[in-house]
Amino acid sequence: MKKNSIILLLFIIFFISTGMKRFDDNLQKQEDSFSELEYIVEDSYLQDFYVSDGKWIARERICIKNHSTKPLAFKLSADFPDDFKSGYVKEECLKGYLVEDSNFDEFKIQGNKTILFTVYFIGTSSGKEMKFNRNPIPKSNLHITEVVQIF
Repeated sequence: MKKNSIILLLFIIFFISTGMKRFDDNLQKQEDSFSELEYIVEDSYLQDFYVSDGKWIARERICIKNHSTKPLAFKLSADFPDDFKSGYVKEECLKGYLVEDSNFDEFKIQGNKTILFTVYFIGTSSGKEMKFNRNPIPKSNLHITEVVQIF
Protein backbone atom coordinates (compact mmCIF):
# COMPACT_ATOMS: atom_id res chain seq x y z
CA MET A 1 0.00 0.00 0.00
CA LYS A 2 2.83 2.40 0.87
CA LYS A 3 4.49 1.75 -2.48
CA ASN A 4 1.27 2.66 -4.36
CA SER A 5 0.93 5.91 -2.33
CA ILE A 6 4.50 6.94 -3.17
CA ILE A 7 3.95 6.21 -6.88
CA LEU A 8 0.70 8.21 -6.81
CA LEU A 9 2.44 11.11 -5.03
CA LEU A 10 5.28 11.12 -7.59
CA PHE A 11 2.72 11.00 -10.40
CA ILE A 12 0.86 14.02 -8.94
CA ILE A 13 4.10 15.98 -8.46
CA PHE A 14 5.10 15.26 -12.07
CA PHE A 15 1.79 16.55 -13.46
CA ILE A 16 1.79 19.64 -11.24
CA SER A 17 5.35 20.55 -12.29
CA THR A 18 4.51 19.94 -15.97
CA GLY A 19 1.44 22.18 -15.65
CA MET A 20 3.46 24.91 -13.93
CA LYS A 21 6.07 24.74 -16.72
CA ARG A 22 3.37 25.17 -19.37
CA PHE A 23 1.84 28.05 -17.41
CA ASP A 24 5.26 29.72 -17.14
CA ASP A 25 5.90 29.23 -20.89
CA ASN A 26 2.51 30.79 -21.75
CA LEU A 27 3.19 33.71 -19.42
CA GLN A 28 6.57 34.29 -21.10
CA LYS A 29 4.90 34.25 -24.55
CA GLN A 30 2.40 36.89 -23.35
CA GLU A 31 5.21 39.08 -22.01
CA ASP A 32 7.15 38.69 -25.27
CA SER A 33 4.16 39.88 -27.30
CA PHE A 34 4.26 43.17 -25.39
CA SER A 35 7.96 43.65 -26.10
CA GLU A 36 7.81 43.97 -29.88
CA LEU A 37 9.10 47.52 -29.41
CA GLU A 38 12.25 48.14 -27.42
CA TYR A 39 13.63 51.42 -26.08
CA ILE A 40 17.38 51.51 -26.73
CA VAL A 41 18.56 53.82 -23.95
CA GLU A 42 22.23 53.58 -24.99
CA ASP A 43 21.45 55.31 -28.31
CA SER A 44 19.04 57.88 -26.83
CA TYR A 45 19.81 61.30 -25.37
CA LEU A 46 18.43 64.67 -24.31
CA GLN A 47 18.78 66.92 -27.33
CA ASP A 48 17.58 70.13 -25.73
CA PHE A 49 15.56 71.54 -22.86
CA TYR A 50 13.73 74.86 -22.69
CA VAL A 51 10.72 76.72 -21.32
CA SER A 52 8.39 78.45 -23.77
CA ASP A 53 4.99 80.08 -23.16
CA GLY A 54 4.63 78.43 -19.78
CA LYS A 55 5.55 75.00 -21.16
CA TRP A 56 8.42 72.90 -19.84
CA ILE A 57 9.82 71.08 -22.89
CA ALA A 58 12.38 68.27 -23.04
CA ARG A 59 13.30 67.51 -26.65
CA GLU A 60 14.66 63.98 -26.54
CA ARG A 61 16.14 61.68 -29.14
CA ILE A 62 14.52 58.33 -28.38
CA CYS A 63 15.78 55.19 -30.13
CA ILE A 64 13.08 52.53 -30.68
CA LYS A 65 13.63 49.10 -32.21
CA ASN A 66 10.75 47.10 -33.73
CA HIS A 67 11.49 43.39 -33.26
CA SER A 68 8.40 42.29 -35.18
CA THR A 69 8.06 42.00 -38.94
CA LYS A 70 4.94 44.21 -38.87
CA PRO A 71 4.77 48.00 -39.06
CA LEU A 72 3.49 49.36 -35.73
CA ALA A 73 2.03 52.59 -34.35
CA PHE A 74 2.53 53.56 -30.71
CA LYS A 75 2.49 56.41 -28.20
CA LEU A 76 5.16 57.51 -25.74
CA SER A 77 5.09 59.00 -22.29
CA ALA A 78 7.84 59.37 -19.71
CA ASP A 79 8.20 59.91 -15.99
CA PHE A 80 10.38 62.84 -14.89
CA PRO A 81 10.36 62.24 -11.11
CA ASP A 82 13.48 64.30 -10.31
CA ASP A 83 12.27 67.33 -12.26
CA PHE A 84 8.82 67.02 -10.67
CA LYS A 85 10.19 66.68 -7.12
CA SER A 86 12.58 69.57 -7.72
CA GLY A 87 9.64 71.77 -8.71
CA TYR A 88 10.75 72.36 -12.30
CA VAL A 89 7.66 70.82 -13.92
CA LYS A 90 4.15 70.52 -12.46
CA GLU A 91 3.39 67.00 -13.76
CA GLU A 92 5.53 63.92 -13.21
CA CYS A 93 4.41 61.91 -16.26
CA LEU A 94 4.60 63.74 -19.59
CA LYS A 95 3.16 62.75 -22.95
CA GLY A 96 5.47 62.57 -25.99
CA TYR A 97 4.73 64.46 -29.21
CA LEU A 98 6.19 64.38 -32.72
CA VAL A 99 6.03 68.15 -33.09
CA GLU A 100 6.24 70.74 -30.31
CA ASP A 101 3.11 72.75 -31.17
CA SER A 102 0.76 69.97 -32.20
CA ASN A 103 -1.39 67.11 -31.01
CA PHE A 104 0.54 64.56 -33.09
CA ASP A 105 1.36 61.91 -30.53
CA GLU A 106 1.34 58.73 -32.63
CA PHE A 107 4.70 57.36 -33.72
CA LYS A 108 5.11 54.79 -36.51
CA ILE A 109 7.87 52.31 -37.26
CA GLN A 110 8.27 49.68 -39.97
CA GLY A 111 8.97 46.04 -39.12
CA ASN A 112 12.54 45.05 -38.21
CA LYS A 113 13.67 48.69 -38.09
CA THR A 114 15.42 50.87 -35.53
CA ILE A 115 14.62 54.59 -35.58
CA LEU A 116 15.95 57.54 -33.59
CA PHE A 117 12.81 59.67 -33.05
CA THR A 118 12.73 63.31 -31.98
CA VAL A 119 10.18 63.41 -29.16
CA TYR A 120 8.89 66.49 -27.36
CA PHE A 121 7.88 65.74 -23.76
CA ILE A 122 5.78 68.71 -22.70
CA GLY A 123 4.55 69.71 -19.26
CA THR A 124 3.54 72.83 -17.37
CA SER A 125 6.48 74.93 -16.26
CA SER A 126 6.73 75.97 -12.63
CA GLY A 127 8.51 79.15 -13.72
CA LYS A 128 11.99 77.74 -13.13
CA GLU A 129 13.91 77.28 -16.34
CA MET A 130 15.81 74.23 -15.15
CA LYS A 131 16.19 70.50 -15.82
CA PHE A 132 17.44 68.10 -13.13
CA ASN A 133 20.01 66.42 -15.42
CA ARG A 134 20.87 65.86 -19.06
CA ASN A 135 20.87 62.06 -18.91
CA PRO A 136 18.69 60.01 -21.25
CA ILE A 137 15.37 58.87 -19.83
CA PRO A 138 15.93 55.67 -17.82
CA LYS A 139 14.42 52.55 -19.38
CA SER A 140 12.00 52.13 -16.48
CA ASN A 141 10.69 55.70 -16.95
CA LEU A 142 9.77 55.48 -20.66
CA HIS A 143 6.35 54.02 -21.44
CA ILE A 144 5.39 52.65 -24.86
CA THR A 145 1.61 52.29 -25.13
CA GLU A 146 -1.21 51.58 -27.54
CA VAL A 147 0.86 49.45 -29.84
CA VAL A 148 -1.20 48.67 -32.94
CA GLN A 149 -0.35 47.01 -36.21
CA ILE A 150 -0.54 49.20 -39.29
CA PHE A 151 -2.03 47.41 -42.28
